Amino acid sequence: MDIKKNTITSDLNDSFREVFPFLKLEFYKKSHDHFHGSEKKDDIKGEHTLESLNSGFKEGKVEWNGGMSVDNLETYMEDTFGLHVQVFRKSGDIWLQTSVTDNWSLDEQNANGAENEKLATK
Repeated sequence: MDIKKNTITSDLNDSFREVFPFLKLEFYKKSHDHFHGSEKKDDIKGEHTLESLNSGFKEGKVEWNGGMSVDNLETYMEDTFGLHVQVFRKSGDIWLQTSVTDNWSLDEQNANGAENEKLATK
């Protein structure tokens, strides 16, 4: 996906969710430590352009690679675009930050979310 200054957070998340329907991205004001969650008070609500989240934003591309770990994706988004993102996984009716399992690949996270969905509907 081409990421431009005027890309909206929901467009980036929609692109991500097309590949990983049981995962989502949330945006935060601050970075978080590896394998730790982001604080609720730093959550950015609503739709924003990516440039509005980082005044030094540089345009580029991102590939949603299922073999990439959550930790690597979050680090890539911060290092490349200055965006503080946290991956969440669907677990029944709730969304969980993946902090403890950030070493899992995006494919593994998504498969776990799909399995949780099956169990929740039984």
